[in-house]
Amino acid sequence: MKKNSLRKKPSIVKRISITNIGIFIIACILGIVATLKLNVEYHIDRGCLDYKMPRLILQPIVENSIVHGLAEKEDDIGHLKISLEEENESILFTVEDDGRGMTQEEIECLLHPKERLDDDNTSIGIENVLGRLKLNFGEQCAVWMEGRQGCYTRTFLRIPKL
Repeated sequence: MKKNSLRKKPSIVKRISITNIGIFIIACILGIVATLKLNVEYHIDRGCLDYKMPRLILQPIVENSIVHGLAEKEDDIGHLKISLEEENESILFTVEDDGRGMTQEEIECLLHPKERLDDDNTSIGIENVLGRLKLNFGEQCAVWMEGRQGCYTRTFLRIPKL
């Protein structure tokens, strides 16, 4: 891990603020805010807010929940829950939506991407997050997902405290 890059990482509170702005922008683009179709809930362990985290880690996961889960939701209101908790030497982020859900096969494809063609620009958000995490933390981080089609998707992200 590069020591210089750690100093440049914004605090988690800044990352959450930027993600919150991103949620609003994405929701506006999709027309969710205008129709009051999105309820965002935060469960934040305040002890975590001063730790550092790399850029563009949380935002793509939240964006996927909105664009691929909640925007396709057929009933009126979608729920997005963003949680952050301290665990021993790490921090656990959880992003949960009650959108269309995912099958185990879809989850496996996201978490273990196959080689892509040069002109294939689909499904790169999670793949880029995985790459950034590996670059910054190596084996000290973990990402996993669970879901049920038609019900929910949960994405978990564990990173070491910085």
